[in-house]
Amino acid sequence: MTAEPALSPAADDLVATVNLQLGPRPKLKNIPRMAAALDTVVVLLMEKEDAATLVARWEATGVEVLHVDYGIRRDGDHAAIVEATAEAVAARLAAGRRVHIHGAAGLHRTGRVAYASLRRLGLSRDDAIAEIRRIRPVTGDAIATLVAKDSGSVEP
Repeated sequence: MTAEPALSPAADDLVATVNLQLGPRPKLKNIPRMAAALDTVVVLLMEKEDAATLVARWEATGVEVLHVDYGIRRDGDHAAIVEATAEAVAARLAAGRRVHIHGAAGLHRTGRVAYASLRRLGLSRDDAIAEIRRIRPVTGDAIATLVAKDSGSVEP
């Protein structure tokens, strides 16, 4: 059995209150079951990825839906999108809401928003990455790579 990564004292209290789930695009048939354990879902899909179908299915469950069309920006800068979404997610997590974030594969878009949200809650770089790895290791690995490159659209 491996030990959980040590978190800074300030972050320990915050992580205990975080109700964050991360994943890939769910199958439509699984959404009602997933929604039963959630307050908010963040859908990071573009319209060309059939976001409307998923958003409608989530909305039918009564869960709060935040749809962010990540889109392909001409300037390639997603920082403003990540910032605004992370602010909304952090506020909900701080209020004790249960939040699920998903894009298509649940890696880069999902990881960026999760990381920025946790940083806004006061976690250090390392603690935010560790928490994401605890929740979903493959997303944690993806965001660790992005943070190491310091792409500018990751760090708050």
